[in-house]
Amino acid sequence: MLGGDGSYRAYRSEWQGQPAVPPDVVVQDDDGGRSAYVSWNGATEFAQWLLTGADESSVTEGAVVDRESFESELPLSGDLTCVAVQALDADGNVLATGVAD
Repeated sequence: MLGGDGSYRAYRSEWQGQPAVPPDVVVQDDDGGRSAYVSWNGATEFAQWLLTGADESSVTEGAVVDRESFESELPLSGDLTCVAVQALDADGNVLATGVAD
């Protein structure tokens, strides 16, 4: 039995999540190649990742990859010393940037 103002009902409503922290980025070596694994826990409005990299002072635009699920794998090409990703909304606007440690 529920007491007070408690209810057994659940209600759905529209909401948007924009985390206060940047996306997480981890780079791993995989059987002769490298991949960046990215996630942005709680974000609801982003649709794609833009992969950037070169070095910290001259990061350049890279490939745009569709968001797969909670975590996306982005294959890396070349010998990047800095890997950064940008979360893009459906219109291609940058929402946030994450940099691999």
